[in-house]
Amino acid sequence: MFKKALQTVTLKRLHKKYRNPGRNVLVHTFHTAKTAAILWYPEDDGAMESYEHMRKVLTEHGISTRGLAVVNSAEEKETFSKASHSRFFTGKEIDWKGDPKSDDLKSFVDTRFDLLLDLSITELLPLQSILVDSVASFKVGWKEPENNFYDLTVEISGKKNCRYLTEQIIHYLEYINRKG
Repeated sequence: MFKKALQTVTLKRLHKKYRNPGRNVLVHTFHTAKTAAILWYPEDDGAMESYEHMRKVLTEHGISTRGLAVVNSAEEKETFSKASHSRFFTGKEIDWKGDPKSDDLKSFVDTRFDLLLDLSITELLPLQSILVDSVASFKVGWKEPENNFYDLTVEISGKKNCRYLTEQIIHYLEYINRKG
């Protein structure tokens, strides 16, 4: 019961932070972005493949990429770190207010990425905290029913899986403001 109440308080704080962002939203696509961050959750079906595919697409467009994923334990953090080109953190690295505790996470949210792409399809407070705190110029993710912290949302209710979300994000970032 205490955990649920704490989650409610944290979500309210995140909504308040989101409404007063202190950042300038600037639309970026594959054609204009130079840097990108990818948020993801390894427990989502197809997450690892989707993350690696998105990383490959971004790299092919000449975009410097960093990945960040939340895991459930220090053991998972160590295991996944060996299998992926991503940084991993646990929910314990976020305080009860939704702020990052570690210098590494603080550095991540303070980095002005052109794109922040959230490939997770599970609503998780640690990822939502990073998303809200990030000063990234353009944030893209799926249209969550209650907690929408994105500048561009992708509707995936018919096919709620990482692969489909990744395909849709790629599609929209390829075709926004495309001429001809």
